Amino acid sequence: MSTMISRRELEVLRIMAAAEAEGRFEEAEIVTAGRECWLDVELISKKTVLGLLRCMAVSVDTSGGATERYTINAAGRAIARRPELAGEIQEAVLLGRPFEIENDHVRFLPEAGIAP
Repeated sequence: MSTMISRRELEVLRIMAAAEAEGRFEEAEIVTAGRECWLDVELISKKTVLGLLRCMAVSVDTSGGATERYTINAAGRAIARRPELAGEIQEAVLLGRPFEIENDHVRFLPEAGIAP
């Protein structure tokens, strides 16, 4: 099951990564209120946001009010560089084993109580 990230999801990630790298942090986050989702001044679909959450590319901040804010995380930055990583992350999640992203690849961690 290698689910790939959609073109639109990848485009949004790359916009977020570029804005973040340039220090434009407010332009690098998705803000949602109900079913409306905005990346800076661009309306994006809730489906796109859910796709980014599914591949663990964004982190959510629900710390205030009726809006949710999503920011790109380390996995999202890695997916922006290497899109096939999205499917690898989904496969790793399905396996239920602990992992981390290292050099834009999934690296499985030793399970608790098991020597590496």
